[in-house]
Amino acid sequence: MSNNRTKTVFPAWVVYIISAVIIGISLLLLRAGLILRSNAKYAVEHCTEKIEAAVIKEENRRRRSNNKGGSYNQESYVVEFSEDTPLGRSLTTEYGSCQYDEGETVTVFYDPEHIDDEDYPQEYTWYLEKLPPDKGIMQTAIGVQGLVVGVLLILVKHSEVKKKAFEDRMRANPYQ
Repeated sequence: MSNNRTKTVFPAWVVYIISAVIIGISLLLLRAGLILRSNAKYAVEHCTEKIEAAVIKEENRRRRSNNKGGSYNQESYVVEFSEDTPLGRSLTTEYGSCQYDEGETVTVFYDPEHIDDEDYPQEYTWYLEKLPPDKGIMQTAIGVQGLVVGVLLILVKHSEVKKKAFEDRMRANPYQ
């Protein structure tokens, strides 16, 4: 009794293209993660001055989901200084997952050299004590995982192609 089941196999070029796309996207994520890490390091090194401020209101709230089915909130806050500062009278933060209460006193770290420089985005010039700049850990981790998956796909397909070529040679000349 013969077994006539056929195995569905993607052609090698399809697997190589899919692998190339995965590796390309992974490299972009890895690059983004490394840039965020560099920016965060820059901000922490250069934001040496600090000043106290009060949280006056929660500006916006958005709900985020994680991959385990849970969710968490991210808030943006408005903080106000008791006097005029190089940063102005008030600031609106980026979204973050830490919780502040209205009226709570927070420490704002800022870069005194580039505070008025239009070429520097907010995350380079100031940040709140409990809300440091994004370090890009998630982007870097996903980028590395994607690279591993892409390379493994290529290696597995390449070994299948070599095995099939060997089997074809052996069928053609079984007594070599």
